[in-house]
Amino acid sequence: MPETLSTIVSPEGSLEVLSQSEVNRLRDTSGSGLHDLLRRCALAILNCDTPPTTVWR
Repeated sequence: MPETLSTIVSPEGSLEVLSQSEVNRLRDTSGSGLHDLLRRCALAILNCDTPPTTVWR
């Protein structure tokens, strides 16, 4: 069984607060929403081959 990792992802700077419109666009699963793009980007980051001790700033 693969090892389970725990992580915390937190925004910095202007990404700390999203407007209701921005949240709605991220949650929108239709073709015009950003849900699929956000999902693919998040999966790409989670699946990258970077050692867990590396901190990106």
